[in-house]
Amino acid sequence: MGVTHRILSQTNSFLTSRSVEAYIVGGYVRDSIMGQVSRDIDIAIFSSNPQIVNDLATAIGGKLVDLDESRQISRIIINDEYPEGINNPYVHVDVSLCLGNITENLAARDFTINAMAVPLSFAFPKIDFQHLIDPYNGLEDIESKRIESIADTVFREDPIRLLRAVRFISQLQFDLSDNTRALIYQYSNLLAGVSNERIREEFVKIIQSTNSSDNIRTLDELGLLSVLIPELDDCRGVTQPKEHFWDVLGHSINMPTAIGIITRDGSANIFGHDIIAQVPWNIDMDDHFRAEFSDGASRATILKIAGLLHDISKPSTKTFDKTKNKIRFIGHDKQGSKISEGILRRLRFSNKAIEFVSVLVNQHLRPTQMSSSTNKPSDRAIYRYYRDLGECAVDTLYLNLADYLSAKKATKIEKDDWVRHCDLIKYIFEHRLNRKSDNSEDKRLLNGDLIIQEFHIQPGPIIGYVLDLVYEEQISGNIKDVESALAFARDILSRPMPK
Repeated sequence: MGVTHRILSQTNSFLTSRSVEAYIVGGYVRDSIMGQVSRDIDIAIFSSNPQIVNDLATAIGGKLVDLDESRQISRIIINDEYPEGINNPYVHVDVSLCLGNITENLAARDFTINAMAVPLSFAFPKIDFQHLIDPYNGLEDIESKRIESIADTVFREDPIRLLRAVRFISQLQFDLSDNTRALIYQYSNLLAGVSNERIREEFVKIIQSTNSSDNIRTLDELGLLSVLIPELDDCRGVTQPKEHFWDVLGHSINMPTAIGIITRDGSANIFGHDIIAQVPWNIDMDDHFRAEFSDGASRATILKIAGLLHDISKPSTKTFDKTKNKIRFIGHDKQGSKISEGILRRLRFSNKAIEFVSVLVNQHLRPTQMSSSTNKPSDRAIYRYYRDLGECAVDTLYLNLADYLSAKKATKIEKDDWVRHCDLIKYIFEHRLNRKSDNSEDKRLLNGDLIIQEFHIQPGPIIGYVLDLVYEEQISGNIKDVESALAFARDILSRPMPK
């Protein structure tokens, strides 16, 4: 028995024992019609007793959390111990306490494809579609791959549906009906009144898809992007140097899909195999980018958000150097880091995600600034890079690669120049791997105990500061033995420590 079959069977037994009417509704019915396996189950329970939801959670062995107390919607989270080869071990059972009847319940939903129901007793081991309740022809819209709103009032009733519509475009590969598209554009400003937590949840789902840049363009066409991230509006029409095909907004919107492709998080290959084959990769990178990172999103998804925001300060930093006839954006990385922090804080992202994106935006130029165009970075520069960026170092390399690709039209990428760029990133990438494989960090000439003993100083930040500077000289070949390392340490300690 599959986990969803077990959950539905147990739920039906529990509710039948209480003589409570219940229906499977929404996305689970839609996905079943489309032949897709869903681990998100929506159940409408016709009862006025809120305790029944607590009792149900106990009966099916799940953890209960409130989703929308005013609308009496709760989520029961069940950990599947044997998730059959998928990354997410959790099953979500969203329970709505309802009054009236199922027809009235469906009339309050968003889109026709979600306004279908099946009595719970006919929902397992698989849904019996002979008992499908479909008052708004959702089945027909599924067959036509069309997203149609139930009524003209759906977005006024709950404006988060404005974003959900775009998410369904991506998730289902459906199109908006002309009527629904016009309604979204008309009511786009209502998104500003939605809680930022709900907006963040939908935004993450939109940007994590394989065609995330297309989704962001759709948000823009519908007037939603300006409400979601108004700071991006300033990027519209801001021209860039000749190396760029797109204006700042177009380049920024292209970034998430480019990141998805080079991190193997996207199926579309708009650049061609020969281009993507140059990207440095090893098997560990799959786990690195696909692991859940924060806010229910993978590392690759948060990296896409960094990509969307990485040039957010170009409009305010744009200058023109007349002597060199060149457009410049001096300081856009540093200033953009601060603005990105503000955007993600407003959208209620976790501190972990905010710090990660802030570092990436701040450092996205650094891989190509570590050396001249004709030389590889020095060991000292690479050491400082990994020391300063820590857990963000590898991600910044891939952000830098995507930055190169998304600046250009896919058919206009010069392969030789791209190969040189990838070789630089590969050199920095493999330098780290080589250092890890030969345990270079274990071959330091000095350690903290030796410094304390030799110079009779107390443990503190000064120890790490001295060790870093000594090790830089060691890997640069300027120091080769303990005696010269101690002499250099003595010289450092004779100077004031930087604040």
